[in-house]
Amino acid sequence: MDVLFLHVLFFMQQVHISDLVLEEILYFSDDSVEDFRRDEFFKKPSIALLLKRSSENLPNTIDDVVDQLVYGNHRKPPGDENCAYQKLLLKKENVEMPGIWIPPNALCKAMALKWFFPNISGPFRLPEEKLIPPHYIVGYDAFKYKEVMELSKQFSEAVMKYGFFTVDIPGEGQLITKTVEKFEKRLTPPTYDEKIVVQLAKSDDWLTEFCELGPSYMSPDTVQGAEDAKVFFPVTYDIPEDIILEIKKKPKKKVKSKFVAVVEAHEEQILQIDKEASTEPAAENEKPSVEQSSTEDKAGDQEGEYEELADGEEEGEREEEVAEIDKATSPIADGQEVND
Repeated sequence: MDVLFLHVLFFMQQVHISDLVLEEILYFSDDSVEDFRRDEFFKKPSIALLLKRSSENLPNTIDDVVDQLVYGNHRKPPGDENCAYQKLLLKKENVEMPGIWIPPNALCKAMALKWFFPNISGPFRLPEEKLIPPHYIVGYDAFKYKEVMELSKQFSEAVMKYGFFTVDIPGEGQLITKTVEKFEKRLTPPTYDEKIVVQLAKSDDWLTEFCELGPSYMSPDTVQGAEDAKVFFPVTYDIPEDIILEIKKKPKKKVKSKFVAVVEAHEEQILQIDKEASTEPAAENEKPSVEQSSTEDKAGDQEGEYEELADGEEEGEREEEVAEIDKATSPIADGQEVND
């Protein structure tokens, strides 16, 4: 019982778990929704506990403490023989259902906070989507990025998005990186072909200043600018990389909540690969790099894995998704050469 002194109760909430809540919380987990989908589970209220450390000077993280409290020294299901998880395990008709459960990772915990503790998670919610103002796509030589960033600081509402690309021709540019920090840490210096591309809001307050920098490309009008923006900055552009990696690992689910449906609506673009890199033959007397070969092998393994999981119509849909290529969302590893 000494372990109880390592944390204090921060919040307790009586909750009713629905099929929708269950699916969202388990979306980024390896646990099966079917293991929890029981009538008794949905009819009766549950208790959600939010714990925190009583002192920052105590050893171990709160996650380790709670894992040991529930699962024993194993710290994961099914736990030790006499742990709380085993003692509260419900068995009915040869089917086991956990009586106590801990979200296994940070993403699952975030979803649990969203549903069970809205007063705590509320301040961290994404802001409401704002109307997108008319805008242009403007490209500059990559070595001008400092001047572009200085103007973006001077006019804070001017640059909506930016990124570094191999070229600034819509439909041909491949994403190098999304931030100045990563661009500066590259091992290879910028080439004359590489560009910094910005989504520039239309306004007379700053348009002249950005034009004076000498752009190498600029959308002729805001109508074309909106079309160019879809190529350089698609809807998946701002999704964090860790979320993208998790989505790539997960096969499609048949039952979709609103959250899952929104994420998977853009999964096609997230899973896309660079068509030119995979189909264009290597230049004469040039051998593919080890990194490129490894990437192609992983892509092939992943495609084969999806083919084993899917069948019939789902298999056809997966092949069509892989075939539809969005070049602007295929980052190039730092230091990788790009053939003209």
